[in-house]
Amino acid sequence: MIYKIFRTWLAATTTATAMSITAITWLCAPSPAQAAVPMLAAGGSHSCALAESGSVFCWGNNAYGQLGNGLNKSGMFGSSADLNTAASAAPVGGITTARAISSFDNSTCAVLADGTVRCWGANTGGQLGNNSTQPSSVPVTVLGVSDAVAIAMGSDHACAILKSGQLQCWGKHRYNPEGLANGGNYGSPLVIP
Repeated sequence: MIYKIFRTWLAATTTATAMSITAITWLCAPSPAQAAVPMLAAGGSHSCALAESGSVFCWGNNAYGQLGNGLNKSGMFGSSADLNTAASAAPVGGITTARAISSFDNSTCAVLADGTVRCWGANTGGQLGNNSTQPSSVPVTVLGVSDAVAIAMGSDHACAILKSGQLQCWGKHRYNPEGLANGGNYGSPLVIP
């Protein structure tokens, strides 16, 4: 049986362009293997960890494909088999160069080393950024983002900070989260003035 012990070291250093945080190390018994986890993201009923290697691992409810493992079951309620719940962290398919992650509710996005963004899970407001509102159980590329350095997700929308300092957002425009005048869904990113 594997026991997971989370230990937190808050060793944050600030540089001119970013804050580097070395935060969590997982210790597993009986084999005391260690894997550094520089970033965690928690959704409504799933969580994801970014490993130093650039891989992303997710666990929890997978009703909308939010674990990124190619599997999903529709619906919010039912047995754990119906929800396809994963108690152990499993790698997200095709993500090996992630630099940042963010989760909200039933979706997750990752910024990759090449500046592109990939998202997976629920997509009711277009928050996966692929001009669709269909969920995806595998990561899809956000259209039109090529130089992202950071990512944040909200309810049915997401935003990326670009190398230029500009902000690009996509998804549901309820309550004006993208700073635009009219409501609606924006399945592909818009630069925020």
